[in-house]
Amino acid sequence: MKKMILFSTIFWGLSFSKSSKAQSPVVDSLMAINEISYIGKPLDSLITKLPTGYIKIFVRGLFLQKARCITVQYPGWIWIDLHVREFTHMNPIDNNGVWDINLMRKEKLYGIAIYNDINCLKNCDMH
Repeated sequence: MKKMILFSTIFWGLSFSKSSKAQSPVVDSLMAINEISYIGKPLDSLITKLPTGYIKIFVRGLFLQKARCITVQYPGWIWIDLHVREFTHMNPIDNNGVWDINLMRKEKLYGIAIYNDINCLKNCDMH
């Protein structure tokens, strides 16, 4: 009986956690982005359309030496990665992992990935 109560409590907690995250207006807005309409356009064209209220925007790199995406982070560990694969406005290689975000915003979008806490919600293989 104790195992059944414990299992039910854990299942209910996980279900509540997932349903409360799914109801986030920021997540809903990010998931509603028509990614196809922004592919090949400057990252800035999408950044200006993102939901307001983000707390951090920064360039992230692959192995800290090659710029890979701009991450836009919202409260509650919600974020969107705007990925680039071909660079024409900036050198993506920097041994110190320091890039000019204004130049990165001019690069063309390859794709997006959306996360909520530790859960990848869209394009989980984008790395």
